Amino acid sequence: MGASHETSLVILLIAVQLSGCALFGGDRKTFVFPEEATIAVGARHDLVVGACNQELELTDVAGVLIAAGIVSAFGRIDVLAAVPEALIPGCEAIPFTVAETTWVGDTPFELTRSEASPNVFTVEALREGDGLLRVTLQTEDGERHVVEATYSARRVTRVDASVGCGDTTTTETPRYIASETTLSVGMRVFAGDTELSRFGYGYIPLVAEGAVLEAVDEDPSRITLTTPAAPATVRLSSPDDPSFERVYDVYDETSFDGFVVERTGDASFVIGVGAAVAFRGVATIGGERACGDTLPRVFTTLTPDVCAFGASETRSHAGDGGLSIDALAPGICEVRGELEGTALGDTLVFEVAPGWDVLDDEPALVGLSPWGLAATGPDEVYVCGEATIDGARVGAVARFDGVSWSRLDPAVPTVLVDAWAAGPNDAFFAGGGGTILRFDGATFTPMSTGVEVDLRAIWGGAPDDVYAVGSDETILHFDGSEWSTVELPAGIGLGGRSFFVDVWGSAPNDVYAISPDVALRYDGVEWSDVTPPRNPGNPNVFSAVWASAPSDVLLAQFLVWRWDGVEWSTDPGDRGLVRASAIHGLSATDVASAHTTLFYFDGAQWTDHGAPIDAELTDVVMVAPGQVYVSAPDQPVSRLVRP
Repeated sequence: MGASHETSLVILLIAVQLSGCALFGGDRKTFVFPEEATIAVGARHDLVVGACNQELELTDVAGVLIAAGIVSAFGRIDVLAAVPEALIPGCEAIPFTVAETTWVGDTPFELTRSEASPNVFTVEALREGDGLLRVTLQTEDGERHVVEATYSARRVTRVDASVGCGDTTTTETPRYIASETTLSVGMRVFAGDTELSRFGYGYIPLVAEGAVLEAVDEDPSRITLTTPAAPATVRLSSPDDPSFERVYDVYDETSFDGFVVERTGDASFVIGVGAAVAFRGVATIGGERACGDTLPRVFTTLTPDVCAFGASETRSHAGDGGLSIDALAPGICEVRGELEGTALGDTLVFEVAPGWDVLDDEPALVGLSPWGLAATGPDEVYVCGEATIDGARVGAVARFDGVSWSRLDPAVPTVLVDAWAAGPNDAFFAGGGGTILRFDGATFTPMSTGVEVDLRAIWGGAPDDVYAVGSDETILHFDGSEWSTVELPAGIGLGGRSFFVDVWGSAPNDVYAISPDVALRYDGVEWSDVTPPRNPGNPNVFSAVWASAPSDVLLAQFLVWRWDGVEWSTDPGDRGLVRASAIHGLSATDVASAHTTLFYFDGAQWTDHGAPIDAELTDVVMVAPGQVYVSAPDQPVSRLVRP
């Protein structure tokens, strides 16, 4: 694109394939997904082109493709087709035409245009070889822009396939498969070690003995296996890969010889009153779990006063999928499961710990939609949020003095999302448009911040050492006299999302500010990036941070990280803390976290206490041992007291 063009134009050429997405372009403002696509001979590959009137971040494009689910397993584009620009954040679509498509040199591919959309093309691999595709797009201003994509066509030399059953993947080959059942077959094809895209592959590269293989909707890239009615042996092989073989034993209901009822997820969690306990009944043959098991199970609580299925004492369920039982009271829960039509059964036994009493519906809080909480102790608790007064949406605050709540609504036209209490009659409140208010026990004083961005969190170690964070990578610091903007060192950024979501610390030289992607730490001299390593299957989506000491920091993600002063580690029993919205504690051995459920940590174990209110919780504050407040928009503030 010429430098004289007045607006930044992005031409987007997207190719989707099994092996992943990469990016490159004909010039610095064009994009191609992926940089290379390797396709099985006889298979096809979809492409889509689009144009936006401004430059896009690569993370915007890649993130949308993943989040929207448009990258199918076989190089197909299912939902991007007609208007790809609509799915790109901030894209202002502009009219364009595809002026020309050209293969450079001799090519093994054939390119066809979709009848449904002028933006969509399909590449078909006719024989082995490589091809360079050039696509020329002409925008409404008459300018032409060229993007290139490189494709390779290879013959299949290796096959990997397995039947799919529940949570069993192609890497976990089951031995036993059910009779008279149709199962999907997961298949991957390779040329050597290179995985190939196989959308529209012309035939099924598998042979089944003892069962029937079929293409779904006449598409050989989507395969099912139908088993016989009686027990038998089934073998899968491939004419393209003589080394490939899978052997399965077909079973019926008489084949089972074992049955166990077990908790699912992380069974190390202590269960508290109010929690829903996930479990399942697994039938086995020779100690192995069977694929395609749909035999009914009947579960009965033997201790209905301690645990039950809602208002019922029994629950039927087909197959070994999960279900749950509610913990009602402290004691021992016993759930008996039996495999219908057999003599097999088992009993799940677990302890239910005491729960929390929920006290809410305070009259003074009616009409206040709470967001943030702060406290100096059980006799001084603040809640902030929003209310509608005279038809206008305004910030709202209430205070609990140990006896009752009272409204202290400040006259600000923005929601107040977080609070921090410095001491008796000294509290800070942060909200939209750079708003920070200070309350002295009688009056709210607006503080000059010098910014107009939305602030999301506030915390201080002392009245003259307070931090607030928010949008546009904003960190503010109050030194007792004025607020100032903190400049981050060069090279430190927040990743794909340029806003902070929380701030907390344990000392002036131990302060943490987190975005959904990055964790930063201030050591009293400078800020540094201390983001934990990425976990497979767990993207960095941080939501809350809390610290009791430099050697005890908790960071909520899709799990909980613990910083010991030297390195990050995942907290024991943390997998149930999915997307904790808030964490707060009194010490390292007295911590609560909240999202849709409440968890309590005693320094050794996390206890699941279920949902105290039917809403996604936005904040939690511990005010004393055994006493917690939680908040959620449009819900009453709830005080939870441990008996």
